[in-house]
Formats: sequence, C-alpha cells, structure tokens
Amino acid sequence: MVADTVTIDGDHFCQSGTCPPSPPTAADTAEFGSTDAIASDFVTSCSGGSKWSHTQVCAKVPAGTPTGSQPSKITSNTSYVSNTKAFTVQSTVPNDPTDEKQYKSNGTTLISTGGTTDESTVVLKADLAASLAINMALQVEVKGTGTGFDGTGLVEGTVGTGGACTSCTTLNDAQVTISGLSDGTKHWRARIRNTTTSETSGWISYGGNADGETDFRVDTSAPTITFSGGDTCSDATGNLTSNSVRISWTLNESADGQVEYSTSSDLSGSTNYPSSPAGSSTSHQIDLSNLNSGVTYYFKVKSRDSAGNLATRPTSTPFCSFTTSSVTQPGKSTSFHIAGNTGSISAATNFYFSVLASETSVTVKNAYVEVTAIVSGGSTLSLKVNDASTKNYTVTAASPTTYRLVYEIPAVSGSYPETRLNLNDITPCTNDDSPGTNPENPPCNTLTVTPGSGMTVYIASAKVIITYGYTP
Repeated sequence: MVADTVTIDGDHFCQSGTCPPSPPTAADTAEFGSTDAIASDFVTSCSGGSKWSHTQVCAKVPAGTPTGSQPSKITSNTSYVSNTKAFTVQSTVPNDPTDEKQYKSNGTTLISTGGTTDESTVVLKADLAASLAINMALQVEVKGTGTGFDGTGLVEGTVGTGGACTSCTTLNDAQVTISGLSDGTKHWRARIRNTTTSETSGWISYGGNADGETDFRVDTSAPTITFSGGDTCSDATGNLTSNSVRISWTLNESADGQVEYSTSSDLSGSTNYPSSPAGSSTSHQIDLSNLNSGVTYYFKVKSRDSAGNLATRPTSTPFCSFTTSSVTQPGKSTSFHIAGNTGSISAATNFYFSVLASETSVTVKNAYVEVTAIVSGGSTLSLKVNDASTKNYTVTAASPTTYRLVYEIPAVSGSYPETRLNLNDITPCTNDDSPGTNPENPPCNTLTVTPGSGMTVYIASAKVIITYGYTP
C-alpha cells in the first residue's frame, strides 16, 4: 500500500557505472505505474542497505499511487529501462464512519437526536473501519445549528482516549470528547483519518441530518424564577386562609414545579409538594392545604428544566414565609347511633335519636344520615328526618340484598341544618318519641323509614353524622 517499502531486485541498475547516491536524478528514476518516486520515497531499510545499488533499488510506494495493479520499473542512465513487474497497491483510505452516537460527558448517558444536555462537554462516538490494517483516528467537527461546516476546529481522537487505533481494520465506538461548548443548538459530522498517509474518508453528518437540523442542545443555565408583582416573597403567596395557601411563580423557560415547605426556618423536616413535581410549564400555581392554623411556614420553590438544570428560590436562608390565620371557631365531626339490628319492617317506621353537642355557639355545617339496610322485594325505599323532605331510593332486590343509603339533612333556606335538628334534646321537643305528651320526652329527633309496596327491610345500622363549628 502507499508508503510501504518495496525492494526491486535485479542487475545492472547503474548503467553509467556509478550508482546515484541521492536518487532520483534526471537519468535515474523509479516508477510505480504512472507515479514517480520522489527523493523522500528512497530509503536504506532494504537488505542491501542502500537506496540504489547495482542489484537493488529500495523505495516506498509514492503517495498518490492509484490502488490496484501497478507495473513498476526503473530507468538508469536515461536510456536503460528495465522490464516491468506488476504488483497490487491496496487502498489505505478509511471507510466512512458508521453508527454515530452522542453522549453526555460520562460517555454512557445517551443524548437523543435533538435532545438536551446540561453539560458543556459531550462525547461523540462512531465505528471506524478500513479494508487494510492501518493507523486511523476519528475526527469530528461541531458547529452551531445553521452554521455551515468549514473544516475548521476539528477534534481528533487519540489511542489513549479510545478515539484511534494502530494497525487495525476496525474500532467500534471510537470516541472524541468535545469540551467548552456554549449554550445553544449544535450539529456535527465525523470522518476517519489515516494517521500515516493523512488520507481521509468522506464526512458523514450525524444521523444524516442537514446543516439546519439540530443534533443536540446545550443548556447549562437553570431557569429564572420570578414572583409576580414586586418579585418578593410576599408576592409569591395568595389565597391565604387558616389552613391553605397558593404559591405562584413564573419562569423564563418551561420547567417543572415543586414547593418545599416546613415550620422550621431552615426547612429541616420539610415536605415537598407535590411529591412528584408538577408538569413542565412557564408558570406554576401550587396549592398547599391541610396546614395548621395560626402557624408560620417557611418555603422555597423549585423548578427543573428539560436539561436537568435545577433552580430554587430562595437558594438559602432566609427562606420565604407565610402565616396562616388563626381559627376563631374550630370545627368537629362526630356521629350518633340511631338504630341497628332491627326486626323486619314493611311499613313506615320511626326511629328516634339524640344529637348532643355540648360546646358553646354550635353551628352545624352539614349533617347526614347513613342507613345500611337488607332489602328484599319492592322497588322504592324512602327516608325522612324530622320535618325535612322525603328522599326516595330505587332499590330492587329479588333476594335479600344489602344497600348503603346516605340522606343529607337539608338546611332551611338562609340557615344551617341545625334548624332541622333538635340539638341536646332541648324543649320544646317537637320530634320526641311520645308526641302529644307533656312534657316532651327525648330523644327529640326522628328518622322515618318507609319501605315500598311488597318490600321487607331489616335495618342493620343507622347513624347521623354531623360537622359543626363552635366557640372555644
């Protein structure tokens, strides 16, 4: 192949009587096909120990000699031309690179086509091959998307870094590390260079992409977090109540969102909400609930962009804070037994019950009756509490079937449900278990269960559940 040393043996190679000490001369030449050997091609490494003697010419195959069969001959003293000897020059030009890939700086985290890295260093890889065992190296050129390739700024791999090999026909995953990349979109191409002859393969663009297409994006900058309004911590909070708050912020690029909060000023023992960050957006509103009343909470907001760059605000103490309002009327939920394990009923039946709330200034926020009944036959079962309206339930059961029925005790217009209930069995006990007697006798509330025609009902359990506020 080109640059290999060839020994031409024969006789009478010095027709002038004197062998040329520094060939070639005007009268003494060596030809390989149509290519003449030049001075630097003649060497002394053959067995005769000289460049040109009476019986031997020692020369390298000249650069530029075509591949294939090339007849060689020498000319001595201008007029003497030897017979020709054919030999084959094999190609030392590397094949085009294949299977180009792009990775983050660790060389193992793949960057998808058009993907983003949060590092300024990338590792670019390709498979190298040649028809002969040669010394070869991977070369790459990286440019900003839209900037044409011009053959400048090339980076070549080395044997020590896995980007080149010696006397080889293949090298899979040859790699080149590119550092100091600026933020922005990039595209790149690769080729293989024969490091002995400087012959090169063709350039191959990554993925076959055109110059205007993005192969990867460098983004080493975290998002910028802004609190609307005056861009202060107080501008981040809104809708503050005794047990909830809304925290809002905007971003200069799309990123996810999460709030880290705690009752400790250094955020120790903190909670991240939501546990998995909210989806990528240029603005976020995170509602925190189930907070304690009259308590100061500290927080910071966090957003990570698609490249993995994390922004937090504030980044350190003092963190942002808010204080929930104090509760002037705390709430309570409780339930009271009405009935259970009754015998069968087939007609309207009353069950009397008490609702006891001993706190001061009780205000019932909502009230429900929950009935678990075993029903067979018929099609409709009705429930009614005190003077509230009747609610009909469609229950169809050819054989005994268990149903769970929920009846909301409605409020009187403009008031709370306690106007439907007699709290604490206080007289007048208008819904007592002995109507018409005096004095009235507790319990002072009535649940009426009315089975439909042909229906048999067993009440497994019945209870009233109320939620109410009160003055401590």
